[in-house]
Amino acid sequence: MNDVLTVVELCTTKVAVADHGVKITTHCTVPVRKIIRHGDVENTRKVVEALKEAIAKTEEISKIKIRDVVLCLWGQYIRTSKVKISRERKRPEEFISAQELKVLNDEALKYKVGANEKILQAIPQSYDIDPRIGVAPNEAEGMRGTRIDAYYLLVIGRENSVRDKYETLRDAGLNVIHTVVSPIGSAIASLNDNELENGVALLDIGAGT
Repeated sequence: MNDVLTVVELCTTKVAVADHGVKITTHCTVPVRKIIRHGDVENTRKVVEALKEAIAKTEEISKIKIRDVVLCLWGQYIRTSKVKISRERKRPEEFISAQELKVLNDEALKYKVGANEKILQAIPQSYDIDPRIGVAPNEAEGMRGTRIDAYYLLVIGRENSVRDKYETLRDAGLNVIHTVVSPIGSAIASLNDNELENGVALLDIGAGT
């Protein structure tokens, strides 16, 4: 990672590319029509052409060669589900560590989903640690207990839809280094910590959603 981060979003009405530093330094959109529908790439060649055009314009403005990008994932193929992961602790006298919580998160990522689906993200909602119920995700590390019940919100997408996007960017000469589920990214960018914790809803009304 350097000082500039390039983000790509494939939308129903446009392909967007932005270079993000401390602030958005360059932004370019190329209109598209009837080649991306509800988050699915329907005409790969035309999307690749639009993407190459957006990249070229962005590079011309920013004077930066774009190769590695972050991909925004969105569409009607994305759904959510709640799951509970439980574990008896072998050493209850020791503090709960970040690594221990990561193991639980990794287990949630392996939860069985439907055919042609994959888990895009597992978001911790709360923990039950012995008699303490509803411990916030940022408060569990450093506590003690004999048992942890971890509650996650799973973000699930159709595997072929996600794969199509990766392949489209690869065909455009780009390498995806990270993905962001667009509604979650919008919430993190738009809401403050108190709003996130209190459960404020962010409503995004776009061309395809």
